[in-house]
Amino acid sequence: MSQRGVEGLLGRLITDGGFRERFYEEPAAICVDEAMDVTTRELEAILALKQPRIEDFAKLLDSRIVRAVVSGEHHQKGKPESGTVSRSTLLVSDAATRPKQQRVR
Repeated sequence: MSQRGVEGLLGRLITDGGFRERFYEEPAAICVDEAMDVTTRELEAILALKQPRIEDFAKLLDSRIVRAVVSGEHHQKGKPESGTVSRSTLLVSDAATRPKQQRVR
């Protein structure tokens, strides 16, 4: 049993549409193929989350953290994967998109 495995599986289900489709077709096989560290009991609990509910939740996510499927390939919506993101990249990105705060006098 692994909390990290459960979190990884849930994260993939929510953010990766192609994985989600394959998972709900053959959940146990996908868990084995993807080396997901979940027990049968955990898998049963996750399967209690019906696919339409997961799909609805996935639609609420910001497109920057959701994988799109284009011509059978996975990539981030809007641009292809370009490697890992560093903490400094996130800080710069966050600062650029954050509205300027007004000082109250």
